Amino acid sequence: MAPRSVARGASRSGDRAAEGMLRPHPNIVGAQASRCGVASPFGRHCSALARPHHSRRRLSRIPSRKATFAPAKTCSEIPNTMNILIVDDHAIVRQGLRQILAESGEPMLIKEADCGSEAMRHVREGEWNAVVLDISLPDRSGIDVLKQIKKEYPKIPVLMLSMHEESLYALRSLKAGASGYITKQSAPAELTAAIRQVARGRKYLTAALAEAMADSLGVNHEQPPHATLSDREYQTLCLIASGKGLTDAAEEMRLSVKTVSVYRARVLEKMKLKNNAELTRYAIKNGLV
Repeated sequence: MAPRSVARGASRSGDRAAEGMLRPHPNIVGAQASRCGVASPFGRHCSALARPHHSRRRLSRIPSRKATFAPAKTCSEIPNTMNILIVDDHAIVRQGLRQILAESGEPMLIKEADCGSEAMRHVREGEWNAVVLDISLPDRSGIDVLKQIKKEYPKIPVLMLSMHEESLYALRSLKAGASGYITKQSAPAELTAAIRQVARGRKYLTAALAEAMADSLGVNHEQPPHATLSDREYQTLCLIASGKGLTDAAEEMRLSVKTVSVYRARVLEKMKLKNNAELTRYAIKNGLV
């Protein structure tokens, strides 16, 4: 029988050996250490206590695994999501439209543009179910932007949004290729319905606009003088007839006073009118204001 001192020494030696086997390898931590059967530095001991020292050395050579991430999906890769581009030069209007669409409950990916050039850049870079386009933009007319969109991407539906009444620009917008026309005074539900409608490839017409179109198609007469005006000339006509001076009209059109004065001169010449008073009477008589 071994002396007690010898037995006690052997016990301490065994404890030290067990303690050495419990010490984890510095390259294996957390969940990886648990999978490998090595003692975790967080205090959880696994079945490796009974394994020999050379087993631990083999485990320490297991290469670490690097996390891999799938690439983010683009707009067109996310199913059942409408991609909407909002083009308006007022940030508060864009934010309001975004909020209305977010509350509709329909999954949408929305981008914004505050001018015609930025709008065309987004149109060329993305895939869109619908473009909501304001008539008045800082760098160019919304109808000019509409024409360029339809020239380069004829299948993209464009819904015109404007502070102006339908009688002023709706028919011109539709003739230029718009899928619908809606005013900023419309109810949020009407805006959401209009976007859904044009995104499905259909036209969106209010009752008043449909009636105006029917009237214009049903009347058999020569083209009225104002129908020969360009979009900018027509806009100048409407603004002056509504009582705005050249300075106010230039500010709203985002043009110089000199340029607006040139448009006014062209309007008077084409329509054979002498001054603003005759121009205003003509606009009132033909329901332009």
